[in-house]
Formats: sequence, structure tokens, C-alpha cells
Amino acid sequence: MIRAALAQGASEKRIAEVLRMDVRSIRDRVTLLDGIAPEAASILKNRQATPKVFRMLKKMKPYRQIEAAEMMVAANKVTGAYAEMIVVATRPDALVDGARIKKKDEISPEDIAKMESEMDRLRQDCQAVEDEIGDTMLSLVVAKSFMARLLRNENIHGHLKHYHGDLLSSLVATMNAISADNRITERE
Repeated sequence: MIRAALAQGASEKRIAEVLRMDVRSIRDRVTLLDGIAPEAASILKNRQATPKVFRMLKKMKPYRQIEAAEMMVAANKVTGAYAEMIVVATRPDALVDGARIKKKDEISPEDIAKMESEMDRLRQDCQAVEDEIGDTMLSLVVAKSFMARLLRNENIHGHLKHYHGDLLSSLVATMNAISADNRITERE
């Protein structure tokens, strides 16, 4: 919006007056995405992010910017502090030349290696859980259908009611809970 207004000939000072902002803030916002990988900007386009997030991203190489943007969105923490933490944890070869952040407590390369290996393990664990959930959901759907069919059978229902009333009530309650859960999921 600001770039479009500038392209149409509006002055930075006039834009600042209309938006009730400082001229320096207008200049900062015009160049906010300069040096940011388009993929990273696309990942963050629907998120509210402070200018500090983009300043931190500019310290990283494009592939690391994309990784950082994905991490922030996955953690639902698109904040300057979180972006700064990512920069601090980034290997020097993934930072742009000369980009270094002041560290309060120096982090050793061993600590960074540990954090990177832990992050890789977490990604693998998440992938394994995502892979397993499909199989688990399929098994649950099959089991639910089978139990529903059994409970609809009058002979089985009568036998359970007559000889195993407590088991029947537990099964019916479980099936009702599953059905209620399915209705909630469908509405979402």
C-alpha cells in the first residue's frame, strides 16, 4: 500500500502525516521485505509480524529464512524474540556475510550442534506421528463400524442386555462419545 502510494507520486512526508506515523517508519516499511526470500514472505504474509522479525530474517541466507519462517508459523510464535533466538541458534554458514547477533551468553558450537540434532529428531518424530495417525484413524473407523453393526444386531444386543448389562452400557456410551466427536469434527 505504501509502495503503491509512493509509485503514484505521494511523498513520504504526506503518507506519514495521513497514517500518523514517523517518516522513518514509512521508509522502514517500504524496505521491509528487501532481502527477504519470497517464499519466506509468502509463509508469513497472513501473520502479524513486527519489523524486528524481518530484521532478524535479513541476517540469514534465503534457505534459512524459509526454515525460520516455517518454524515460527509451526510454533505459532511470529515474534522478534523468537526470530532472534533462531538467528542465535543458526550456524555461521547459514548467516549472511558479517551478520552476527550480540549474544548475552555465548553459545558454543557444541550447543548449537546439540540443538540442531534435537530439532532434526523432533522433525522426524513429528513425521512419524503424522504417518501413524492415518493408520490409527483407519483402524478406529473400521472398529467403530464393526461395533455399530454388532450393536444393531438384535440377537447380540439382547444377549448383552440380558447377561452383560454393564458391558452393553459401556459400549453404547463409547459409541455415543465417538459419534458426538465425529459431529464436532464435521462442524469444524
